[in-house]
Amino acid sequence: MTIYRIVIGEDWRNTKTLASCTTLAKAKESAKSYALNGWYFAIYKATDENPMGELVGRWTYQSGTMKKFYMPGERSVKKKSLWA
Repeated sequence: MTIYRIVIGEDWRNTKTLASCTTLAKAKESAKSYALNGWYFAIYKATDENPMGELVGRWTYQSGTMKKFYMPGERSVKKKSLWA
């Protein structure tokens, strides 16, 4: 059985597990309904084989929209020019 676990908090250092949902769409909607402006949330996909869960994604909630969140040092830096 697959369960999507929602972790939410004011920032990525201070989070708590909020809820579990059966589908990813329900998990995103549930996280959006609980998140306050500027809050961080992540969703993990837990299965019987992996009860801790595998990270699906991280987002921040800003004025009704979700924006992808990258941990410090996680995002690769692309060169702006081929010749640089």
